[in-house]
Amino acid sequence: MEHALGGIAIVALALHLGAAAFFSAALAPAAFGALAPEGALRALGLVVRPYYLFLFGTAGAAALALFRLSPVDGGLMALSAGASLWLLGVLLPRLRGAYAALAAGEAAGGREAKRLRRLAEAANLFQLLLALALLLRFVP
Repeated sequence: MEHALGGIAIVALALHLGAAAFFSAALAPAAFGALAPEGALRALGLVVRPYYLFLFGTAGAAALALFRLSPVDGGLMALSAGASLWLLGVLLPRLRGAYAALAAGEAAGGREAKRLRRLAEAANLFQLLLALALLLRFVP
């Protein structure tokens, strides 16, 4: 049973890590580098919801598999899954509102958008590094 759970955890962690790394290192920089900020936000808006749902699913699968092997590791991945839902349901709507305020000419919207974007980047980095650290625990 532990062998199967370890396999599930490895696959879920690898998928989680790969998605977080691709989004952070390739997709978001390419969108902001190739498009005007408004266009980049629209383009990323198409993939952000599926991205966070994917992170939630992979973190949740890893958490369930890891709970039996290591309750602490399972709890950390459950925290990561919760962070994905929080980013999707709380932070992203606020970020959209801040960008709308910025587009309307409100200077406070720009400051808030920058703050929220940094918070999202920090949360993504946490998720990426956590998945990497837990995945490395399976390396002999």
